[in-house]
Amino acid sequence: MVYKTFRLRDMRVAILDWLNEEDLAEVVKALNSVIREGKYLYLNNEILDMEEEHRWFEHNLKAGMLYLVARVEGEVAGGASMHPQTDKRAHVAQFGIFIRDGYRNLGLGTAITKEFIEIAKEKGFEILQLSVFANNTRAFNVYRNADSKKLGG
Repeated sequence: MVYKTFRLRDMRVAILDWLNEEDLAEVVKALNSVIREGKYLYLNNEILDMEEEHRWFEHNLKAGMLYLVARVEGEVAGGASMHPQTDKRAHVAQFGIFIRDGYRNLGLGTAITKEFIEIAKEKGFEILQLSVFANNTRAFNVYRNADSKKLGG
């Protein structure tokens, strides 16, 4: 089931859908391509153990993780996740996003970020946290373009 569709700047259609276990191998392959670039994610090592990845998926799904996969022309172009915190931090969710090379600067990151801001509001989160390298100006622009009013600014 498709969660949402929208047009990218180059007029291709992007499809957002919730991650399911059958998508894991394809998403990991896309994520590993970004990890290999060595400049956008704090993950240093590629994901090689798919059994461990399936355990990660099951554990985090039970813990309330939400994960959207972005596809363009049938290819995984990126993904984003929101992980609710617990106990005294239950009003906080961690947000992470990746966009593969070849799909950047098309509005995909901004659209996914906006979507998760709305989802976070609907779920009652007060704080959506993310980490970004200080020299990742592209990511800073994405977060700025996600509409500062929606971010509470």
